[in-house]
Amino acid sequence: MLQSLFALELLAPSNPLWIISPWISDVELIDNHGGRFSAIEPGWPNANIRLLSVLSAITDRGGSIVIITNHSKHNDDIERRIHALFDPQLRFIRDEHVHTKGIVGERFMVTGSMNLTHSGVYRNDEHLQYDTDPTRIHEWRVDLQQHWGGQL
Repeated sequence: MLQSLFALELLAPSNPLWIISPWISDVELIDNHGGRFSAIEPGWPNANIRLLSVLSAITDRGGSIVIITNHSKHNDDIERRIHALFDPQLRFIRDEHVHTKGIVGERFMVTGSMNLTHSGVYRNDEHLQYDTDPTRIHEWRVDLQQHWGGQL
């Protein structure tokens, strides 16, 4: 599911794409073995493509991204890497009280218990809900913008 959602974002980037994950890693998101996604991103190798490469391709296409995470030391490395690669197309916000998890684009939202980490995506028993209802998506996007700040 994540592979499909991020492929959708590559084709039509959200402004912004909200990623809320108390713990976040540069997790493998897209299986590009055999060049399955070469039509979308010709420069990618025939390998698993990680989060930061996907986010880079989204911002290269005019998308913007907001990542909200907590103050855990686990997130320090990815924050350094993000600031080096993405300023100003990506905002990285840290808040000690973040516990909500979700990915919210302009056309979809995914909510549930999964952190965007290797364990969250590949090992843990997580529950996710995928929603395309425009009203619910709009409501959550408005709430996010009001709480975390307006446009990038």
